[in-house]
Parts: sequence; structure tokens; C-alpha cells
Amino acid sequence: MGERPLRAGLIGASAEGRWGALAHVPALQALPEYELRAVCATRPETARASQRAYGVPLAFHDHRELAVHPEIDVVVVAVRVPHHAELTHAAVSAGKHVVTEWPLARDSAEARGMLEAAEAAGVRHAVGLQARTGPAVLALRELVAQGFVGDPLSASVRHVAPFAGGGGRTSGGAWGASRANGATMLSIRTGHDFDMLRFCLGEPRRLSARVRTLRPWRLADSGEELETDAPDSIQVAAELEGGVTASLHIGGHPSPQTGWRMELHGTEGTLVAETPGLVQWGAIRIAGARSGGELRELPVAGRHHWVPRSVPAGEPYNTAQLLRRFARAVYEGHEMDPDFRTALEVHELLDAVQRASDEGREVALG
Repeated sequence: MGERPLRAGLIGASAEGRWGALAHVPALQALPEYELRAVCATRPETARASQRAYGVPLAFHDHRELAVHPEIDVVVVAVRVPHHAELTHAAVSAGKHVVTEWPLARDSAEARGMLEAAEAAGVRHAVGLQARTGPAVLALRELVAQGFVGDPLSASVRHVAPFAGGGGRTSGGAWGASRANGATMLSIRTGHDFDMLRFCLGEPRRLSARVRTLRPWRLADSGEELETDAPDSIQVAAELEGGVTASLHIGGHPSPQTGWRMELHGTEGTLVAETPGLVQWGAIRIAGARSGGELRELPVAGRHHWVPRSVPAGEPYNTAQLLRRFARAVYEGHEMDPDFRTALEVHELLDAVQRASDEGREVALG
């Protein structure tokens, strides 16, 4: 490798099984470019428990102390969305490179402020839109660019999530019932899915949408029913650059068949990709057919896998892919993809989706 490992401090390191523990800890510990040097949690006892669980030298319960510590090069923010801006600004103000999970912020205004602060500080920044670094998504993008389907004509994405309004929501996640907190099916799942689509096929030029909240939440642990304004049904019809017609349907339903599926049809072929998980970390299977032939499974080339075999499959894998690309951006001093600018673009795209739904009209995009 040649360069000194980047010393990382993870904010959101609870060993209780949230995203930091599921994805970032195993990814950081498997990559030679990083040393997981510190963890931070809101309570001292939680921070010490995480320190013991992960075997790291430093533990903090004040994120500001982690941010200014001289043994930290990179701060990773993997906590609830309402806290992203405060924690990210602290890291940037301390001159630290920063990786913040998606959604970057509660809204576009917060995201724009985070981007401006990072650029003014001259630090590298990345956002957790992991689909862009997933091997299967990279393979899909390459197949399209190589002309496997000819000229793309239409693409459809269908994503059925299991938890909206039903089992899986507990009292600890009740904060997400408010749209103002920025962690909804529109911001999270639609954000990941729409960004994957534009990454592979190009930017949307116009769109219409229907964003609805169909059901209240029922908390699995208490049985309490919560009123919510968080969307659980999102339908988007869009025209992408080049004239490709695209549709997305993302919904939260109590269904035994959940997962993500994309179909892409072109003048010379078809591609189908699907996973029972999520596009940003699920094991995506790709099948393709050309000139009216039968669908056959298409392998993902090894060149799209960048990380050691020791990285576990599932949640850590694409996060490790993203972190490895970020290390190169830091070492070599070039921009990262996806970064905070990518995130702001997605936030503004989701604003357009909501606006199209609210106003009942097609919205043109710049």
C-alpha cells in the first residue's frame, strides 16, 4: 500500500447492531487503508462497551473531543439523520476528512451547508450512497455503456419494503414517523434507488410523482399505533437524458415477497437485476438477453470487486468498497464519488419528486 493507514473515528459505534456496527466496523477493520482508532457513543458506558467489543484504543462520549483528537484523520458519521449535520460540521471544523451516511441531512438546505463547509475546509468528503460502489451496480453500468441493450428505451424499478406500518418498527425507531427528521421511505429507499438509476442511465430531465402515506405505524414492541406523515408509497415516472423512460415504485407493505428489482429494455436487449435485500448492499443477481434470446445469468467481473476477501458479504461489503475508494481520494488528493455534492443532487431530486406530487404536475429538472 505504501501510505500510512488512515486513523478512523466512528461516531455511532454502539455494539447493539445498528448500521455502524453492522457495516462500518467490519469494513474498516478489514481494510489495510484504515485503522479503527476510536469509537464514540452518546453515553460513556456505551462508548466503553463498544471500545471493548471492537478492541480500539480510544473511546469518547463527546463527538467534539473525537473530532479534534490528533490521532484521528477520518471521522465516520453513522447515527440518526437529525444529528448528521452537527456531527459532520464538528469534524469538518477540526479539519478532518469525513464520511457521512445517507441521507446526508434532514433536508437540502442542511446538505448544502455541509457541502459548503467541507469545500471551504478543503477536506475530502463522502456520503453513504453505497450502490455506486457495489460490484453488481458497477457491472450494470458497464453493460449499458458497452451497448448490451443497444439504446436504452425504458427502465422500471420496483422495491417492496417490509416494515412501513407493520412489523419491524419499534419504540426506539418511533422518531422516524416524523417526515421532518429526514429518515423516510422517500429519503432513504427512494434516494438509494433513484441514485442507482441515474448512475447507470443518466440524469432525469422531467418527472411526475405520487407520494402518499397510506397507513399509520404500529410499533412491534408496544403495540402502539402512531400517526405518521412519513411516506410509505412512492411512484415516480421520469424521462432520463437520452429519452429513456423510467418508472419507480417504492412501497412499504406487509408482504412475504420483499426486495428490489430493475428491468431495463433497449433496442437490442434486456437486463434484469434483483435482490431480496436493498440495492445498496443486497446480493444482486443480473440476467440478460440479447436480440430476443432467453434470459441468462451474467456474472459480475472480478474487476468490480476492490476489497479483500476477508470483508464479509452483506452490509459491510459495499461500505468497504466505498471506504477503499475514499482512501484513494484522500491519499491522492482527488474528488470522491459519491461525495456531498452527489448527496445534495439526490436531496434536490427528492425535493422535485415531492413537489411534483404536491402540485400534481410534471416538473422539469435543470
